[in-house]
Amino acid sequence: MNDLKSFKEWNIKVKCKGNYGGCGSLLQVEIDDINISLIKEIDGGINLGYCFKCPVCDSIVNILENNLPTYVKKTSLKKFKKHFIKNI
Repeated sequence: MNDLKSFKEWNIKVKCKGNYGGCGSLLQVEIDDINISLIKEIDGGINLGYCFKCPVCDSIVNILENNLPTYVKKTSLKKFKKHFIKNI
């Protein structure tokens, strides 16, 4: 349930360019579709990234952080922490 005063509807149109180029489908991605991914860097470091799973081809598609509003990133991070803590 959401408080309608604080609820913000958000979506973005993204072309699937996932695993090995993806399927090319044009998708409307909503706030609940965005997930956090852990990205291992060449130097061994780990960074957080944002992604979604294409419903057409099941590819994981990355989204640049600067394409996401702050509240979308915060919502995704809360979801990640809740899932991470639940599965420890």
